[in-house]
Amino acid sequence: MSTIRSTGYSDLLVRQLGTMRTQLEDLSQQLTTGIRSQTYGGLGDARNLALAYQGKLRQAESYQDTISTLDVRFQVGDKTLTQLSTIASNLKGNLDPNSFNLSTTGVTDAQTFAIDAMQAFTSLLNTDVAGRYIFAGSATDTEPVVSVDQMLDGVNGKAGYKQVMQERRQADQGADGRGRLTIASGGGTMTLAEDGAHPFGMKLQAATSTLSNATVTGPSGSPAGISVAFSGQPELGEKLTLTFTQPDGTSSKIEVEAGEATDASKNTFQIGATAADTADNLKTLVDQKIQSLADTDLVAASAVQASNEFFATENGAAPMRVVGPPFATATALAADTTHANTVQWYVGTNDSSSARGDVSTRVDTSVTVQYGMRANEQAFSWALRQMAVIASVDVSGGTATDSEVHSQVLQRTKGNLGVPAGVQSIEGVEVEVAAAAQAATQAGTRHKALSATYQKVVDGTVNADQAEVATKLIALQTQMQASYQATSILYKLTLTNYI
Repeated sequence: MSTIRSTGYSDLLVRQLGTMRTQLEDLSQQLTTGIRSQTYGGLGDARNLALAYQGKLRQAESYQDTISTLDVRFQVGDKTLTQLSTIASNLKGNLDPNSFNLSTTGVTDAQTFAIDAMQAFTSLLNTDVAGRYIFAGSATDTEPVVSVDQMLDGVNGKAGYKQVMQERRQADQGADGRGRLTIASGGGTMTLAEDGAHPFGMKLQAATSTLSNATVTGPSGSPAGISVAFSGQPELGEKLTLTFTQPDGTSSKIEVEAGEATDASKNTFQIGATAADTADNLKTLVDQKIQSLADTDLVAASAVQASNEFFATENGAAPMRVVGPPFATATALAADTTHANTVQWYVGTNDSSSARGDVSTRVDTSVTVQYGMRANEQAFSWALRQMAVIASVDVSGGTATDSEVHSQVLQRTKGNLGVPAGVQSIEGVEVEVAAAAQAATQAGTRHKALSATYQKVVDGTVNADQAEVATKLIALQTQMQASYQATSILYKLTLTNYI
């Protein structure tokens, strides 16, 4: 008995069953895993979209991780800058130029405050975040500031600020203690002149007079000079005022008046029997006043200027030293560019480039934030200079002159701690760093929003719709069951069954 051969139709059913089994397995896997395909190839044309947006998502997440790390640094930097500003502000508030309380150790209350402030200030300038020093510029693995002891007293034979200050004081006061000025009288004329064209000592700024029978000329010439020539006698109470520019740029005045006797305590010079006598008496009084200024105002101003020359080393500058010895007759300053003889108080990045640009991070495809800081920036070195001056000037003798020097030092440093116009402030640095932090925060907000969009696109492309998959699976199962039954009937069909 022969059987009926399977038809092309039955072969087609078998192939369809195989296809449906593959589809069943794929749908079952989608239902289990929640994604459309285990490979990008299985996504068809959608794979390019999925890959592109997954790349964007990873990039956004990478930027967000970077911004999170930056946020820690910005927070530490902001707190540190605030503390630095507070230290300087508190010291300013504690300085009283009228107070001279000398302890048994030979220092005043103000000097104690200053050295404590300096210790705290330098400690903050050596702040690090996870081993990265935030005030070292691009040299983040280097502690940027040396100890206060080394800074003030020197180390390994190199001069600290105190030695630089003492050398500058000698150069400014001069060998005779007259602030590098020469004074003389003769023939009824008093003359006062600078002893040379150099950066040291007191410079003649102005001369004004109400003296009758006297001709006042100058300052003029190089080096500058002033003359007071009497053609007769002045009247009682008539005055001569001389103004001097101190090494730190501040001004000091001597005001004297014609009187019945020469008395420095009353600022009077005696009207003599002749014009020559009057000129001699004027010279005697002015000479005393100049020496007094050289022992007080000039000492304070010289200390401030020495701090400028020692600490002002930003933008690649080197400390300036008086060329000597001898220092009392010095006529020039020279930069210690190799720090062979002078302590290098700051050892971080120091060149003419932007301090903020020392450390930069990309937080978006077209946004880079710059937030580097250097301890030798003027905002920080300016405060250190004032602290060093207060702490270093020797007033341990407790004399009236020491008291006046102390007062002059505090007047200058208190004013400077108020940050004069044109001087970079710590608050100014805070604003610049805060702007970088804000830019990073804004970038983070954008990335967060974009990440949600990117994720939505990726999910819509890659993830399977569970309800849709379940519906297709049930329909496919029903179809397969029917196909199996049809196939089974076809394979059982014989001639006997057919008849």
